[in-house]
Amino acid sequence: METTNVKHFQYLLQLYADHQISKDEYDQLLAYIRQNGITEEMHEVLDNDWNSLPTDFPISAAYTEKLYSRLVNDLKIVKISEVPQEAKRLQLWRKVAVAVSIILVVGLGAVFYAHHNLSDDKLSDSLDIVAGKNAATLTLANGKKIALSDAKNGVVIDLDKLSYDDGTAVLTSGKQLPIKDTPAEPGGDKNITLATPKGGKYQITLPDGTKVWLNAASSISYSMALNERGAVRKVALSGEAYFEVAKDKKHPFIVTTDKQEIEVLGTHFNINAYQDEGGVMTTLLEGSVKVRTVKSPHESGGIPKGRVGSEVESVIVLKPGEQSTVSGYNQMKVKEVNIADAIAWKNGLFTFNNANMETVMRQISRWYNVEVEYEDESLRRKLLDGSVSRYGNIAGILNAITQTGAARFKIDCRKIIVIKH
Repeated sequence: METTNVKHFQYLLQLYADHQISKDEYDQLLAYIRQNGITEEMHEVLDNDWNSLPTDFPISAAYTEKLYSRLVNDLKIVKISEVPQEAKRLQLWRKVAVAVSIILVVGLGAVFYAHHNLSDDKLSDSLDIVAGKNAATLTLANGKKIALSDAKNGVVIDLDKLSYDDGTAVLTSGKQLPIKDTPAEPGGDKNITLATPKGGKYQITLPDGTKVWLNAASSISYSMALNERGAVRKVALSGEAYFEVAKDKKHPFIVTTDKQEIEVLGTHFNINAYQDEGGVMTTLLEGSVKVRTVKSPHESGGIPKGRVGSEVESVIVLKPGEQSTVSGYNQMKVKEVNIADAIAWKNGLFTFNNANMETVMRQISRWYNVEVEYEDESLRRKLLDGSVSRYGNIAGILNAITQTGAARFKIDCRKIIVIKH
């Protein structure tokens, strides 16, 4: 791509980001991309985070972040496409990639400009359902439950106090409550639990410095002993969470779910352990983790309690970029994946890569706290590709799917009915 063309392309994107692009300039932008396609230079830009953009492609970090933030938070511009069975997956990019791929008319992509008119199947705004938010309940070892502030992003737990991630105190009855003053009730399990409802998310910093991001309808529990220096670092997870584990070579960090146990020293990884997903997926971003499948007599689920009587079946060590899936006891597969897809939820996105409608709607159901019904069972198998913000109202996502021709939708209170197009 010639330097002059790069500068003009950048100029048009700048206008687009600033809401100053005219209809003629917008048409130029689309025509330019249709004509030139994705050249090697553009592909390099699209495949890199703005922090590592080539120096000869002078898009500023501030501009790129501004454009990315606008697209992530503005559901007037979305991109989802239906995937025919014989079609190849459509490449989806992050950051600058999201900015460009969403406004492209390429391959199987369905493009929605801010002034584009949707079809008559568009859902009414009067029936719309808002997105999820920060919401969680902290249950202390003595059974006391604390509804955490939805105006905060996370909670920090240490021996001396409970506080939010901005340093303000977590108050109960107008007073700050030290963790060490909340002993477990007689016969209690001495666990501290953070739980998010459907339509909620929250962060927690554990006493050892480990940071955990909880997705909707998830929970993490740990023993009060973790508050003590040198204690075994072991937590139990239900649902989905992203971990940044504090390094401690002498004390491995262990995460248990109903089907597996993973052991790490200090690393970043994501675990999806929702019961309705049919398997536990562990995705490693950096470092290494040891994944063990566990045979348990209690296959019905629930948070594991100490693994008494459990039997370790098989073990594998993941490398960065790999994902293990444990679909049953001693049934584990490993593959290379795009790690950005696994943590898209943490970064405010739904990302669907050749996903069937049922998988897509499960994610939507958890985040928007809705039920889903299907008019016809065949609709569950429709395949979708795309990336869209989690922070817009539900109608924006459903209207985007409708535009692909895969299905239509009806909203009945908090129930979404999937209908043949």
